[in-house]
Amino acid sequence: MRKPRPRPRTEELQRLVHELRVQQLELERQNEERRNTQRELEAERDRVADLYQLAPVAHLTLDRAGTIVETTMLAVALLGVDRRHLTRSRLHELVVPADWATLSRHLADVFAGTARRTCDLGILAGRDTVRIVRVSSVAVAEAGGQSTRCRTALLDITERKQAEEGLKDSRAQFESIVTSALDAIVTVSEDGRVVLMNPAAERMFGCKGSTAIGHAFDRFIQASSQEWYRAAIVPSAGNDASGPVPGRLGTMVARQADGTEFPVEASISEVVGSSGRLFTVILRDVSARQRAERALAERLRLEQLVTRLAVAFGHLSTAEVDQEVQDGLRAVIDFLEVDRGSLIEFSRDGKVAGCWAIEEWMDVGDFPWMTTRLQRGDFVTVSRLDDLPNEAAMDRQSYLRYRVKPQIAVSLEAGGRIVGGLVFSTIGAERATSDELKQQLHLLGEVFANLLSRRQAERELQKLRQDLGHINRVATVGELTASLAHELHQPLAAILSNAQAAQNVLKADPVDLGEIRAILKDIVDDDKRAGAVIHRVHALLRKDGVEFTDLDVNDLVSEVAGLVRGDVALRHASLRLELAPRLPRVRGDRVQLQQVVLNLVLNGLEAMQELSAGGRTLVLRTARDSSTVVRVAVRDFGAGIDEADLGHIFQTFYTTKSGGLGMGLAIARSIVEAHDGRLEAENNLDGGATFSFTLPSARKGHHRR
Repeated sequence: MRKPRPRPRTEELQRLVHELRVQQLELERQNEERRNTQRELEAERDRVADLYQLAPVAHLTLDRAGTIVETTMLAVALLGVDRRHLTRSRLHELVVPADWATLSRHLADVFAGTARRTCDLGILAGRDTVRIVRVSSVAVAEAGGQSTRCRTALLDITERKQAEEGLKDSRAQFESIVTSALDAIVTVSEDGRVVLMNPAAERMFGCKGSTAIGHAFDRFIQASSQEWYRAAIVPSAGNDASGPVPGRLGTMVARQADGTEFPVEASISEVVGSSGRLFTVILRDVSARQRAERALAERLRLEQLVTRLAVAFGHLSTAEVDQEVQDGLRAVIDFLEVDRGSLIEFSRDGKVAGCWAIEEWMDVGDFPWMTTRLQRGDFVTVSRLDDLPNEAAMDRQSYLRYRVKPQIAVSLEAGGRIVGGLVFSTIGAERATSDELKQQLHLLGEVFANLLSRRQAERELQKLRQDLGHINRVATVGELTASLAHELHQPLAAILSNAQAAQNVLKADPVDLGEIRAILKDIVDDDKRAGAVIHRVHALLRKDGVEFTDLDVNDLVSEVAGLVRGDVALRHASLRLELAPRLPRVRGDRVQLQQVVLNLVLNGLEAMQELSAGGRTLVLRTARDSSTVVRVAVRDFGAGIDEADLGHIFQTFYTTKSGGLGMGLAIARSIVEAHDGRLEAENNLDGGATFSFTLPSARKGHHRR
């Protein structure tokens, strides 16, 4: 049986009540704090939920199968699906099929550990819109350590991806441009060291970019251009060089790794970035262009020289040939930048017909091998005397004697025939074999070949003209046979008569010596008369070369008048001389000019043969056309020239005579033109015709040989 407890005392009860009240108050305070904390937690949860919903990044809660358990409003907006349908859907349904496997691997990795996992997926935002989303997930830890859910953040990176792809494409395009660029591109730091070098730069400077990177770029710049470069790349207060404006082209001399120098055009631009100042130097090798420009300038100079020579050689008189050839050779030597030059002329039979030279002429006969090669049409190059063949032993000795080495010679061909050769020295061995020099010499050679060919043709034409003139004079003298017989008959008859008279005087005793002297004087005078006739005929019949001398036109005309005096008498005509006094002397060949006057006089007499004897008057006139021109005219009173024939009478083989050959007037015209004159014909208003020709005075400066 238990013992009854003792009843507490009043003080103890009061103390217990007091403690209970204190504990109650403490519990109430704690409950209030708990309620406040609960309210704060709920408020914080609401605030976090609001932040979660309004976060700039879309969020999802997924289970292990990828089913969407929770979603934020931004996720709804991003995925473009109604919220009610979205929370019951698997995320796979909103991912492009190509990324299903990526999403599955992502979820497996997330639930396999506690680390955050990230991947990029293509999301079907609408029917035809695909957005690139960066998915970042972390598993939610639960009781027991088993995670059944994960939090997933979705960040729309479509624009960034596009920008990255665009940047990647731009970078790839830039790298492609830099790599495939024909110009050298070098990036240089602000301290002047190479940062980048494209393949074109590697080829330009002859070194690998990996070798050049980190080294000073001015090692690739010639010393004279380094100040120019440093003024733009490495400016300093003490650098007074006026460097290029960034971006503007400038010309400088670059240097390869082996020291070879070449001209370049450089464009420099500056970029300021986070790592400091960088310079992009674009260089273009202009050596080929400069060579082309020099070649073009050289070609232009050559064409100008050829044109100038062709014009100068186009209208040369015989007296001007030597000087013009010398001037032409000098111009060619200056153009080719050589020491000596020679022009050789070959005749039709292959012999040397003429030679011209600058500085000193060497006898062609001393170089038989070279001459033979030229006559065969060869292009001869001699670089060294040792290169000469054994058959050129004489040439080798001549080279040593003259102390020259003619290194190049070109034959001159015109009309399928070798007419000469050009020889030049001294030319460098490498240049002597260049195709460019051969082309230049062939082009220049054509001008000299044409000159020599024309010169030979003119000589042959002159000889032919002389032969035709001689034939014409012989024929003319044949027409004067009766006149000459009449002219010779008178002095010969007088000589015979005086001789007979002298015989009779000698029979007397004593002999009258005074009478004998008078008779002998008459015989001498008559002999001189006959001799003068014979001399004039002989002068016409001579076949000498052309000789230009100063002539008195009145004397020349008077001699022809004396020669035809008998023919005029036999034709029952009269000849009237109208000679102007104090005419200037002319320069020409006496025989040829007398032939012209004689031909015109005989034509005039023949034109009047149908007239009555009293009307057959021929006027032979000289006059001054101007202070420097003399005119000779032959006027007849015949029927004149038919208008249809007036424009053709000077043409070769054109004649109005029944038995004529059509050569007389044509030869007369060629003779007058060779004397720089002009032969004309016109009908007179009062009947008949006048043939006249002009001759320049000797004072005008026509010096012919």
